[in-house]
Amino acid sequence: MREKITSSGELPPIAPEPTKIGWHIFWSVILTYIAFTIITAVLMAIVGGITSTSFAYRLLTGSVGQFLDACVVFSIVALYRDVRISIMQSIRLSALRRLSTYLYIMFGFVCLSIISFLMIKYWQFETTTANPVNMQWHTAGGWQEVLWLIALIIVGPVKEEVMFRGFLYRILADRLYPVVGLLGSAVLFGIMHPGYPVSSMLAGLVFGFLYQRTNSLAVPILLHMSWNAYVIFL
Repeated sequence: MREKITSSGELPPIAPEPTKIGWHIFWSVILTYIAFTIITAVLMAIVGGITSTSFAYRLLTGSVGQFLDACVVFSIVALYRDVRISIMQSIRLSALRRLSTYLYIMFGFVCLSIISFLMIKYWQFETTTANPVNMQWHTAGGWQEVLWLIALIIVGPVKEEVMFRGFLYRILADRLYPVVGLLGSAVLFGIMHPGYPVSSMLAGLVFGFLYQRTNSLAVPILLHMSWNAYVIFL
C-alpha cells in the first residue's frame, strides 16, 4: 500500500495511538483514591473532635467536600502519567466543532428529562432530597451558595466525567468490551449518588453513550454541566 505524500514531498505525520491504561495502573489508581479518601475522612474526624461532629459532617458533604474530592481526583490524574495522557487524549475539543455533536447533546438532554420525569416525578421511585448534598444546597446562602453553584455546575461534572467516563469506562472498554465499560461505569456512577441511584445509573448510560458516539470526553462533560444547571435553576 503506497503512502500519501504531501505537496512538499514529505510524508504526513502519523497520528499517535491512544494511550491504554494497564490493569496495574488501574488498581494503583483505585488504591490511591481510597487512601486519599481515608486520609481526608481522618482529617475531618480530627476537625470534628476539635469543633463538632455536625460541623465536620457538613464540611465533608458540603461544597468544601466537593472541592476536596475534586482535588483528590485531579491530583491522581496528574500523578499517573498514563492516566493523564489518556484523559487529555479523550477530551478532543475538536468534536465541539461538529453539528452532530450538539444533536447528540440535545438527544442526551431529552433522555435525561424523561428519566427524571419517570423515576422522580411520575413514579416517585426515587427522591433527590435523600442526598445530603442536595439538602445542604437548598439551605445554603450567600457565599456558600456561590460555592455550591461552582461545585455542582462546573467542578462536579468535570470530576465525575473524568472519573467514570474518562478513566473507568476507558479502561474497561479497552481491556474488556465497550459494553462492559458502558455498564460498569454507569452502575458505579449510580452507586455514588445516594437517594437516586437508579436514575443516576440510567444517566450514566446516557453520558457513556455520548462518549461512545462522539469519542470526546468534552461532550458528556458539557451535557452534565448543562443538566445540573437546568436542574438547579428550574
